Formats: sequence, C-alpha cells, structure tokens
Amino acid sequence: MVFAAASNVNVAIISPVVVYGVGPSIEHPLPLTIPDLMNAVDSMKSGWTIGSGHNISGYVHVLDIARLYVLLVSNALTPSSLVQESDVWGPKAYYFASSEELSFHDYMTSIVEVLRKRNFLQTNQMQHIDVNRAANATGASTTTHPADSWAKHIAILFGCNTRVRSTRAHKLGWKPEEPGVKETIEEVINMYLENVAKT
Repeated sequence: MVFAAASNVNVAIISPVVVYGVGPSIEHPLPLTIPDLMNAVDSMKSGWTIGSGHNISGYVHVLDIARLYVLLVSNALTPSSLVQESDVWGPKAYYFASSEELSFHDYMTSIVEVLRKRNFLQTNQMQHIDVNRAANATGASTTTHPADSWAKHIAILFGCNTRVRSTRAHKLGWKPEEPGVKETIEEVINMYLENVAKT
C-alpha cells in the first residue's frame, strides 16, 4: 500500500517465524511466548504438546532477525548493485526470516530438561492436549476463550506447522550467526525463572 502510494519509498516486509533467544530489549528480553508456555507447564506440572507435538516450526534468533533489519536499512542508505539485481524493495520485497526448524515436541523436551535440572518439574512426563486446554492453561483460566482471543492464538501457534525458506534474505547476504534453539533454551528459562522469583 505504501509502495503504491509512493513508488520512490523503500518498502520491505520481514516476516519472522518463532523468535527465540535472549535479546537486548529492556522491556522484553525474552521471547513473548515464553510466559504463556510456562504458565501451561506450571498449571499442568509437566511438559505438554498439542496433539503429538510433531508439528514443525521455523525458528530465528532475535539477534539474527535484527541483523536482517540492519542489512535492509544499510541497503536503503547506501544502494548497491544488489538492489537492482534482487528487487530488494517494492511489491516483491517480502522476506521470511528462519534459521532452523524444530518440532514442538523437541522444543518442549529441551525445556523440560532445563526445568528438571532447576527442580521446577519432577517428571519428564509429556501431556498431549488439545488447543482449548492449552488456551486455558496458558491463560491460567478454566473459562472458554473466544476464537480471536490472545490465549487461543498462542495455543494454536504451539500446534501449527510454520515452515518457510529464507531464500530472498539469503540473496541479500543474510546469514544467521547465533546458536541454535536448543543451545539457548537454558539461558531463556533461567532468566524467566529468575524474573518470576522477583515478582
């Protein structure tokens, strides 16, 4: 819409998948989904998945996605031959940001390992639940959530396949550099538990 109104404006859309890792933000250093996910773990006293948990999602580290924004801004400030060659801006300028894929079951298994190490959980048990129960557990509520509620959207996210390829981003020279999801989970969960203890 912006591009149609002013074709001389550099317009691009970056679409991340599940963002992971600790970021430099003062307001939200942790992934926004972690409190909801942990509410459900705390509520059920176990790990959990929606259905089998074999749904696969793409993940991108918060610092890697920041690098993609910086790369695009740099190209806007200092255009290069890359701009003409790749349609960096305009109607085709839609960039997926994903660095790896992981099933929700594997993601939750890694979280449970950290929680057991911290004595937050006493079992490796994994409960297989439906979206409605997940919405209730993440919202720490027993009421029915409307279809457009935040709790329902988050619960659905935990059970979806979101698989993409970052082909256009890689053509710009974007290369994820941060450690993978499993390598960062302990830092994220430890920070979350320390913040909860302070409140």
